[in-house]
Amino acid sequence: MNELTIEQGEQLQEALKNNNNLNFNILKVIEENTELNEVLLKFITKSPEHRPPMDKIIEEAGDVIARLVILIDQLDIEDSVQSRIDEKLSILYKHMVEKGNGTKIEVNKIIPQPYTT
Repeated sequence: MNELTIEQGEQLQEALKNNNNLNFNILKVIEENTELNEVLLKFITKSPEHRPPMDKIIEEAGDVIARLVILIDQLDIEDSVQSRIDEKLSILYKHMVEKGNGTKIEVNKIIPQPYTT
């Protein structure tokens, strides 16, 4: 697949946000998340020779994140979601330190930002 320019990505995200109603975008997140859940479940429960390849996990995780970005943009909750991600990572870090596994880590923002220039 050809990579999109930043401008094309912005236009696509805007079109998917505006041309699909909220219920449709929610259902697409659920659909993609279900596919990721299935792949991860098989990765855990199948013998190594029958596990899905890492490429499949990457594909499905990317699909979930792409659809979440559209939904989060449509709901206009980007800042709130980013704040929650930061809060959750802080909580996880505190739990790690409390358990004595205080490995020094850098917490990066992990949610993809809408296409920006």
